[in-house]
Amino acid sequence: MKKIGFLLGVLAASGLISGCIGSAREVDHCDECIHYPDNWRKDEYCVEANDILYCANPCLTNASCGVDFWCVPEEDEGTTWTTDSRRIRWVCMPEEYYQNKKSVWRWDDCTEGGCPEDMTCLYDDTYDPIEYFCSEECDSDSECLSGCCLDTGDAWHCAPYYPYCEDY
Repeated sequence: MKKIGFLLGVLAASGLISGCIGSAREVDHCDECIHYPDNWRKDEYCVEANDILYCANPCLTNASCGVDFWCVPEEDEGTTWTTDSRRIRWVCMPEEYYQNKKSVWRWDDCTEGGCPEDMTCLYDDTYDPIEYFCSEECDSDSECLSGCCLDTGDAWHCAPYYPYCEDY
């Protein structure tokens, strides 16, 4: 019993250390989003969901986000503190907007088997470094929280809207 208690304590501490802090806040203008040069996890990108602007923290997976927030790809609506050309930002957004939708998120590497059982690890080697994704199978764009259901050769999978469905 002591080992279980110790293990739960270690897991809780590692959760606090690793973060699980990402969230989003409703704003009126993109210029309200803040850039933290010394801590990219606290940066805020300007995105929109359900016709509401948000300053949202970046994320790599759902584990990067706080309770009731999911890591989702959203189009940048004009973050003022950055000049890079990437228009899709992986950010923590309120879970309520994405209920009953299938998902896709960035992952570190397919060889580590980190995707949940019901998801497939996909990769895009046109980028350097290669981008990996955990993705659920889909039948239509409307099923995916990203709005993009892409034919990956052997099945259809949810994919980030930009750049995979942008030209369709």
